[in-house]
Amino acid sequence: MRQKLYHFTECGLDNVWLADGFTLHRTAYGRGVSFDDIEGVHRAIARHLVEVPGGLDGSQLRFLRKELDLSQAGLASLLGYDEQTVSRWERAVSTVPPAADRLLRALWREAQGEGLHLRNFIGSLAGRSGTARRRIVLQRAPRRKEGWQLAA
Repeated sequence: MRQKLYHFTECGLDNVWLADGFTLHRTAYGRGVSFDDIEGVHRAIARHLVEVPGGLDGSQLRFLRKELDLSQAGLASLLGYDEQTVSRWERAVSTVPPAADRLLRALWREAQGEGLHLRNFIGSLAGRSGTARRRIVLQRAPRRKEGWQLAA
């Protein structure tokens, strides 16, 4: 019997589903859910957002900003914008400029301690077009120490 996917809206994105790594519970207050490795799930979502072609939308930008533990003012300062501009991007009032998009992705990669060759990474993003908005389904890797991966 195939297990149902869990629509993981708790992350602030409406297109993320978990194939496993969660447990549904009945509580006195209704349905509850627990997660095996919530930090790993967030890391897998962020990696997908950073590597997928197309520009980030407002909710994706907000997700990455929060993963970097930055306020809107903190991100605005790093990118050379004001706080209200970041707020407008997150509310989809205006589009995230390509340069800000690329720098946010690079900041996340750097925060992961990856040996990042910034020029090559930003160059690889420059040639991408289209939308990054598609369904994301994650599952636990066969070896738990490898964390999470995109489901087949």
